[in-house]
Amino acid sequence: MITIEKIKIYAKYGGDSDHLARLNNQKDIQLINDDWSLIDSFIMDIGLVERNLTSEEFAEKLKARLLNQTDNEMTILELKKLSKRFY
Repeated sequence: MITIEKIKIYAKYGGDSDHLARLNNQKDIQLINDDWSLIDSFIMDIGLVERNLTSEEFAEKLKARLLNQTDNEMTILELKKLSKRFY
């Protein structure tokens, strides 16, 4: 489940998982665990949808995934902000 806290960790390292690994901050690593790649995927997919580069079906599936894999609407908004920043 993606949370605001995990998004903050992702942003703290500039979306660079190698940076997180090099610094070896165990607290951050444990909090974000396997969700890093999911955040990456959401950021890219949101960017594609926002630029109208996908089908309507893709956009609807993304919306459903976001609702199922995030804890609330604020988290989705933060992912959209990150998408504009990193994608």
